[in-house]
Amino acid sequence: MPYKEGKSWTGQVKEQISINPYKYKVTRKKGFYTKGQASDWERNFHINKRIKPTYLFGEMFYEYIAQARVKETTKIKSIGIFKNYLQPIANKRIDTLTPVIINNLYSSLPDFSNKQYQAIHHVITSTVRYGNDFGLCDINLRIRPRANSDIAQPPLRFWTLEEYRAFRLVVDDEFLLLIFDFIYLTGICMGELRALTWNDLVDNKVTINKIVNILGKTTAPKTRNRYRTIDITTDLKQRLEALKTAMRMYDNFNNSWYIFSHKGYYPLSRNAIQKAMLRLIPLTDVPPITPHGLRHSHASFLYNEGEDYKFIAERLGNTENMVRQTYSHIFGVRRQSITDKLEKVKF
Repeated sequence: MPYKEGKSWTGQVKEQISINPYKYKVTRKKGFYTKGQASDWERNFHINKRIKPTYLFGEMFYEYIAQARVKETTKIKSIGIFKNYLQPIANKRIDTLTPVIINNLYSSLPDFSNKQYQAIHHVITSTVRYGNDFGLCDINLRIRPRANSDIAQPPLRFWTLEEYRAFRLVVDDEFLLLIFDFIYLTGICMGELRALTWNDLVDNKVTINKIVNILGKTTAPKTRNRYRTIDITTDLKQRLEALKTAMRMYDNFNNSWYIFSHKGYYPLSRNAIQKAMLRLIPLTDVPPITPHGLRHSHASFLYNEGEDYKFIAERLGNTENMVRQTYSHIFGVRRQSITDKLEKVKF
């Protein structure tokens, strides 16, 4: 992608030199007056290499991963999809791919949910679109991802308030208990929890303005709705203040330290919380859930307490439509309960 150096633009092209997506050769040309001129040079570079007829889909995929401006987390997920599901077309010339070949690939895949098919389809179309944009191929795959109406989305796992109370009884560490209580009582996701610093805690309010991704890097939230301020209970506030007092014993403590962390310097590991739940849940009679299930439990609690979709959406950082779609079967339980009560009414 072109970039500006001083008053001129520089074009750059990354050429894959290994199956490793992070090993590539970079060719640059400086001195362009406009970004468009630099982009034209990049396209012509590929065309003049005369490599269009011999590009395999796998080569094009790694070229796309190395060249395109995509997030590191997206790269990791895309590489996983390519290695696990797209090997049947990896060694096919990209200019020979047809909708029939792609549809046959979809037919050979396991019974995934529609969301999983969408992710696989996105990797294929993004790779082909990248090749078309840079003149490496000229194909038009007018296909839609396979829809599988027979495969339902896996049910959301959550705990009722009584089940969560039963789980709390076996938690043998005050710091872990604070983490579990914080997620259950606020509904924030793991990435948001790990990114919280003491600057984000003011009085009885917590400000959500960043996340820690799966690579451990602090980034901006995925959507605008994720920027929000959440009220917390007085008990949570007091326990957090006690934790902060304990942290002040370390040298160089300041409010930019992570709240849930290893001595403030690094965000708490995702695996640490997951492993703790896997160790503690068998000690109870509650059904197994993940840390993200505590977020679902919070949403269920709010709905059962009479809160509307708008409030729940604002609390979770979602839209009302997302809340309806995600928690429809959970909310349906309450509607059925009301219907059962009405059935008993006799006039």
